[in-house]
Amino acid sequence: MKLTRLVAVIAGIQGLWSMQAYAVGTAAGTPINNTASVSYSQDGGATTLSKNSPTVTNLVAELLDVNLVSQDASAISVGQGDTQSVLTFLLTNTGNGNDTYNLAASNTAGDNFDTSNINIYIDNGDGIFNAASDTLYVPSSTDPALPADGDVVVFIASDIPPGAANDEQGVLSLTATSNTGSGAPGTIFTGAGDGGLVDVVVGNSTGIQIDDGGYIISTFSVGVDKVSTVTNEFGHAEPIPGATIVYTVTANITGSGTATNMVLADPIPTNTSYNAGSLRLDGVALTDASDAADDGDYNITTAGAITVDLGDVTVSSETKTYVVSFSVTVD
Repeated sequence: MKLTRLVAVIAGIQGLWSMQAYAVGTAAGTPINNTASVSYSQDGGATTLSKNSPTVTNLVAELLDVNLVSQDASAISVGQGDTQSVLTFLLTNTGNGNDTYNLAASNTAGDNFDTSNINIYIDNGDGIFNAASDTLYVPSSTDPALPADGDVVVFIASDIPPGAANDEQGVLSLTATSNTGSGAPGTIFTGAGDGGLVDVVVGNSTGIQIDDGGYIISTFSVGVDKVSTVTNEFGHAEPIPGATIVYTVTANITGSGTATNMVLADPIPTNTSYNAGSLRLDGVALTDASDAADDGDYNITTAGAITVDLGDVTVSSETKTYVVSFSVTVD
């Protein structure tokens, strides 16, 4: 199934640009010249004579090869109904001559959903998708042209269906086909090489490369909000020296999924001092020490900060809220 293929393909990717393959050998059209010579002396004479053979010239033929690799380390997390979500690929000319490539993107069978409004973009060289500055691909009009060893980043942007369910996956395939030719390895195209001067021999890539990229629906999200309340000895809210500031941090976890090892940390602001014993989780007092009594501490897990370990948080189409509060004194 395509989902299995996606996992297998993506699992082996080590990082952006990491699986480039490079052109092999001498550039197409390079002349290889060879001349033989014979030296001798005639009838025992002291003069050495020589005779050269005609020079034999061979022009290096063009070896046609191409490589295409998804650059996403895993399926891209998207939301229901997201528009123009981006997958990233690297196209490399691994032959020894110039070439141009036709590109095509399509949904695959065997996954959970199909995307729509599929567009291909050619990167402008910065490796960052930007629809305004990258080139919208038009077959035959904007086919990427690459020299030997040249590469280019290719993006696919497509719309996610609003009805896709959490954790469902959609897979897109990108196909790059050499405009010079394609076929079984060893296939020869006479006179089709650079400048029409040399033949083309199809390499092991067959002149066509296909790779997959994928999306996974995630409705899981974490939101964090923070407010403060100030009181001073005069009964108003000016943060003068000696005033108390109570900070309240609210974390909302929504959707479906699990956040593992969730930790809320908040550094004590400069020019303030933490008020011992003020740490609370959902209104319940936590100790300042790092101990088994509770999951909070001050200045232990993270120096100069309060820390609350929320552990693994699982939600299923609901919202879980955690409220952490503590206070400081203005120095």
